[in-house]
Amino acid sequence: MFTFKTLVCFIYWFGCGVLSSEISFTENVDEHCRTPDNAVGKCVSIKDCTYLHDFAKTHPKTHENIEYIKKFHCGFEGIISKVCCSAPNETKSLASIEEKLGESTTKVFAIYVIAVNLLPNRSVCGLHFDRRVVGGKIADPQEFPWMALIEYETKNGKQFLCGGSLINSRYVLTAAHCLEENLVSVRLGEYDLDKEVDCFDEESIDCLDKPIDVKVQEQIPHEQFDLKIGNYLHDIALLRLSEDILYSDSIMPICLPSEEILNLSNKVKTTVAGWGVKSKTRSALKLKAELHLVPNIECSSVYERKTRLKIGEGQICAVGMKGVDACKGDSGNALMFHDKRADEQNFIAIGVVSFGLGCGTQNVPAVFTRVSSYIQWIIDHIKE
Repeated sequence: MFTFKTLVCFIYWFGCGVLSSEISFTENVDEHCRTPDNAVGKCVSIKDCTYLHDFAKTHPKTHENIEYIKKFHCGFEGIISKVCCSAPNETKSLASIEEKLGESTTKVFAIYVIAVNLLPNRSVCGLHFDRRVVGGKIADPQEFPWMALIEYETKNGKQFLCGGSLINSRYVLTAAHCLEENLVSVRLGEYDLDKEVDCFDEESIDCLDKPIDVKVQEQIPHEQFDLKIGNYLHDIALLRLSEDILYSDSIMPICLPSEEILNLSNKVKTTVAGWGVKSKTRSALKLKAELHLVPNIECSSVYERKTRLKIGEGQICAVGMKGVDACKGDSGNALMFHDKRADEQNFIAIGVVSFGLGCGTQNVPAVFTRVSSYIQWIIDHIKE
């Protein structure tokens, strides 16, 4: 029985798989590396390494085989795992691997199988089923089904004061500054806070399942986050739910960044959504707004001038039109990029709402925690 900890996304038709290890990672995937045999290699995706790819396709998930593959692991790019592959001019056959392991089989190597409680692949995450015309300020009931409302026990009763995003069947991604002792539960599948059941129109019998409230089993803030410092660096956290969540049309996980979208160009369009402040009152309906990314150097100049805060590499900024922003009550929600290059057209959580100056202040970007900077941290802190 293995402790599934380190996600290894070995892109194949089965999706993602997981391995357990304590491994040193290298961020530069173009660096040369050493294989377990001390041969010179390059850190590449396993699909680009013929002999390891063939081995993975034709062998069962035994402890010995998993340990063998783990020895080649050399880094991540986004959530894609890399292996140290021998240089092209060096030959290595599948037979030589089998000879070392002392076994041969034709069963599928099950590290490709996705673990239900770990990060889902793009056939599952980031999908939604909206029916409303694109561009509306009010979201469709089935838009952004990963959105979570975080509930707190206050002197005025239970209140939703932060948001988050479901990233698998057991974990919600949110902001570290949202974590409090009085945080009690997470609501999923919500649309209209004023209605017990959400339907597509007033007279429709086409309605969603009731939202669910799930207790929080564990709060996991980033170890380096310190609200007292006031710069909101490392403002990221996970909430482990008390039970596994069943996916439905109104409850689905969002995708996390992979290497293809690590370097989004500035001015690219993104989306935020939530139940935050609208005209000084909280909206009962799920709202959405379009923002575009702002270069960190430009964002930092605004904040240094107004607050003396410098925007760090682990942060990302985005701005909308005047009055359009991620406001109070939206903390912890995702800054979403709609990746339309694949058939699934997945939504990717590229940021977590962290802080800003007012709500929708013209030409003042909102600041988000950059999710791609914390993929390894997320992987290290999720478990079955």
